Amino acid sequence: MAERFRIPFIHHITKGRFLYLLITLLLYVALVPLLEAFVKLRLLMNIFFTATMLAGIYAVSQKRNQFLPALIIAIPTIGLGWINQFVQSALLTFADNFFTILFLGFFIAILLLTIFEAHEITTDIIYAAIVGYLFIGLMWASVFAILENFFPGSFNMSQDFTMQTFTYFSFVTLTTLGYGDIAPLTVQARSFAFIEAVIGQIYLTVLIARIVGIHISQSKEKRSREG
Repeated sequence: MAERFRIPFIHHITKGRFLYLLITLLLYVALVPLLEAFVKLRLLMNIFFTATMLAGIYAVSQKRNQFLPALIIAIPTIGLGWINQFVQSALLTFADNFFTILFLGFFIAILLLTIFEAHEITTDIIYAAIVGYLFIGLMWASVFAILENFFPGSFNMSQDFTMQTFTYFSFVTLTTLGYGDIAPLTVQARSFAFIEAVIGQIYLTVLIARIVGIHISQSKEKRSREG
């Protein structure tokens, strides 16, 4: 009896096109800092981020109108990321961050479209919602990196200006934690930090409202069928 229940349950939580994307993304966000002492951080970030992009392409592979644009954006993003790994250039770094913003922004739009077109709450919708939130944080990390590149001294960072540092600052801003160890100093940096914080709150508010709305609609339809 337990085995018959366990197998359908596992199948239920593992189906969906956004599961593998969520797994690779969580590995990227959680494991990269933990393994910094064992391998070169920059190389590790490229490996995990490449896996995340490939998982994203797989997630939209069933829809041609989403797959082709994702592939077109992903190819230069992956290529520039690896070239920038071995060839240090301000122009390459800018191009890498720019295409990363395009890639993540495109997928955020796909995820929001998927959520708002859904008529029922599934595990795939929950996965999409979580991935969207994490993608927002990663996208703004690249925005802050570009900002610092064009306007040096935009942040009072006491440590090296690494992508991991910008990712940390981005998620602290997105979640409105505000530790204060890194702070925006210029008008541009403060404006972008403010915009990201507002976007993070709007995303959560609207998303919860949408999911609750779908759940209420599902409950009404179920009661009407049973009645």
